[in-house]
Amino acid sequence: TNAIANADADAPNVFQIVVNFLHHQLDDEKHTEEQVKNVIDIFPQALFMLDYNSNYDADCFPIQSAACYFASDGRSAISFIPLLAYEGSRFNAHGREVSRGGLFYEIPYGEEGESESSVTFLVEGFDNNSN
Repeated sequence: TNAIANADADAPNVFQIVVNFLHHQLDDEKHTEEQVKNVIDIFPQALFMLDYNSNYDADCFPIQSAACYFASDGRSAISFIPLLAYEGSRFNAHGREVSRGGLFYEIPYGEEGESESSVTFLVEGFDNNSN
């Protein structure tokens, strides 16, 4: 959040910093729920922004990035998934009733038209890590 607080006054650059933060920098050990909620309250449209995620090899929303980075790069953002889902529902991200704030939003990936939701990724990720 220091990058956000110290960002240049140019709004598009600040917005891109927020999108990057939600996708690639959320960390259970570094950030609090209150900090993340404050960022979302200021930039709710960041919840709607896609960004490339190498685990899915597809564009993802922040809630999906939080779900898949827990095992891949040493940081965890799992504790923020309920907040991201709640805030996503509050701002009607990805269709409130269908996806519950992005939690059940399916990410299309692969050449054979597969798709996976954040919930599926979490269950499979935990299952794969427990073997």
